[in-house]
Order: sequence, then structure tokens, then C-alpha cells
Amino acid sequence: YYTLPSQSYYDVISPENQSMRWEKSKNLNLGADFSMFNYKLMGSVDYYRKNSEDLFGIYSSDPTSGFNQYSANTSSILNKGIELGLSGTIISGERMSWVSQLTAGFNNNEVTKVKVSTNSGTGELLVSALSVQQGYPLDALFAYDYAGLNDLGQPEIYGANGERVMIESGADGSDLSINDLKYMGTTIPKQSIGLNNYFSYKQVSLSFLFMYYGGYVTRVEAPDPSVIQSRGRLLEGAGDYWKAPGDELTTNIPGLPELSSPGYFDDFARAGYTYASMFVKKADHIRMRDIVLTYTLNPSVLLKYGFTNTQIRAQVQDAFIISLSDLDGDPDAINRRTGVRGFRPQPIYSISISTKF
Repeated sequence: YYTLPSQSYYDVISPENQSMRWEKSKNLNLGADFSMFNYKLMGSVDYYRKNSEDLFGIYSSDPTSGFNQYSANTSSILNKGIELGLSGTIISGERMSWVSQLTAGFNNNEVTKVKVSTNSGTGELLVSALSVQQGYPLDALFAYDYAGLNDLGQPEIYGANGERVMIESGADGSDLSINDLKYMGTTIPKQSIGLNNYFSYKQVSLSFLFMYYGGYVTRVEAPDPSVIQSRGRLLEGAGDYWKAPGDELTTNIPGLPELSSPGYFDDFARAGYTYASMFVKKADHIRMRDIVLTYTLNPSVLLKYGFTNTQIRAQVQDAFIISLSDLDGDPDAINRRTGVRGFRPQPIYSISISTKF
């Protein structure tokens, strides 16, 4: 056989943009530290405000120019929030001690300016593409206000004026806009709180870290019979879809219409159901991040062999989560924009021995 020689070639990843400017940031930070009870209680409070302008991003361009997109200054974002830290020695003794630490962060951000692309998406892409919108937080999540099925089994949504409409093939920004969607929240946690406790008794020590994440949402997959064709599986409840006139009174799940049937609809219309607001859930939860159990061997036994500070350590990471909403599953195992699920992070177990010599 004959192998063609490899050919070198050049490619332009991003075209030149002479109008690009450096990113700019204005920062304000205020903080205070304190201690009480002879340093048994210590803490800090910090307030920050960061205004970032001319942030770099990808901007869609006219394909006739030879490029579909280019790098540009696309947005400005305002971040502000409070960070807290608190550390306290609850028990302090020669044989037993207990130290507790609390950290917390509360963040609010807003897209204050965004360069809107001239290339509008389809009706299905509209709801999934609007992650950066002026006046909303970063990674904002939008959904359709689902109206249910009509008497032909076609999925409809409520438009901006409250009318029932069906998303039609080829719908773009001229037919659907952000006004036809419901803002559901951000997919980035607004609050994060960590509580770490450290106990020690003689040669044994135990520490564990709880983390709380709150103030954010995630999309979940909709029970849909069409996923059998695309992903080879059926979600629970998807079998109760519309099959005949009258079913719209007992189900809101679109069926699988034939192309020639009077009630035919395409995937653009199905997006009104798939991306409905009822499939957006709060994702607040508490996660057991870390558990560490350590045993320090008696130094007098090993010192004659030249070993010091010998420890046996057992650790568990991501042991479990406690959901604070009706979300079924681990938020970290879900694509928060599409709702597609993956495998949840599995606990990691480890045992180690360390020494000095």
C-alpha cells in the first residue's frame, strides 16, 4: 500500500481584531480582623467590589467574512460580596482539644454590559444559549413557561403577552426573545459555607469538613419518549405520553407524531417542553467534603529505630451529600444547563502511613 506524505498547513484560529482593548478592573476591598478571649476566638470580615470591563470573549461574525467567530471585548461584569472567617478553640488541654473553623462567602454578580451577537439562535438554542445577559447574573438560566398540550397533542408555551403559542421550525430572535422566557436563577452557587472541626484525644485526632452550597439552580432531564431514539434509554414517567385526542387532559408529555399526521410537530416545538420551567430545580445541598482520622504512634517505641512523628491516616473524600431541595441526585453529576445526568462523584477512600527518619 502507499501512504501519502504528511502535509504541513497553516490555520488562523482567530482573525485579527484591531479594536480589542486590555481588560480593565476596578477593585474595592475593606476588611477587619478581630480576636477575643485571649485569642481563643478569632475572625475576619471582608467586603469586596470588583467591576471588570472589556472582558475577552468569543463573538459571532458574518460567515461571508471567512470566519464564524472572533475574539473581542464582549462584556462587563460587577462582582460584590462578603467573606467571613471564624475560628474558635472550644477545648484546650494537654490530652484533649477541640478547634472549630467557619468560613463563608456570599457573592452577587451582574452582567452590566454585553455585546449581543448578530447571529440569532433557533428556538431550541435560545433558551440554552442565554448564559450571559445584561442585567442578570453570570450563567443565568432561562426556561419556557410551558402551557401544556393542545387537542392535537402539540406542546405549547405562554408567550410574553400570555398567549399560547407553539415554537415553530426556524423560529429566531425576531419571533422569540428573552421576554418569552422565565428567568430561573444562576447555575453558580451564590453562597458557600464551610464548617471544619478538629478533635484530638491523646494520640488520636479526627477532623471533618462540611460544605454548604446554596442560591443556585440546575436543569433536570424531562421524561420524554424521544430519548429512546437519541440516548437508548427511557426516563421514569416518559411512557405516559400523549397517544390520542383526550390524553392532553391527563398528561403534558408530548408524543411521537408521524410526519403526515395533523398534529405533527418537530424538535423546535418539543423544546418548549424539554426546556420548561418545571424542569428547573433548586440545587442547594450540604456535602461532606473530608473526613480524616489520624493515629500517632508512641514516639518512645520507634525513636530507638530512628523514626519520629509516625502516623497512620485514614481519609474519606466526598462521603455523602444532604439535599436541601426536591432535586433527586447530585448537582455535581448534572449538566446544569442541559439537565443531562452523569455519574456522581464517588467517595475516595485512602489509608497512608507517614514517618520521619
